[in-house]
Amino acid sequence: MNTDIPHGRLVSVSEAARFLGYKTNRPVAKMIHSKILPTYTLPDSKRRRIRISDLMELVKVAPPA
Repeated sequence: MNTDIPHGRLVSVSEAARFLGYKTNRPVAKMIHSKILPTYTLPDSKRRRIRISDLMELVKVAPPA
C-alpha cells in the first residue's frame, strides 16, 4: 500500500468494482492482494483508494472476454 498522494482522481474499492463492471468488491480485492492494482492511503485514513488512471490502464491491457 502506497502512502504517497497520487495525481488524479481516487475512488473507493466499491467504486472501482462498479467501474470495472463487477457486482461485488471481491474481484478488485483479489487484484489488490495480487499486486495487480495499486492502492493509496490518504493521510489520517486507513481506507484504500485506487486511481482512476490505474483502472483505465487495467482495462486497456485486459484481454477481451
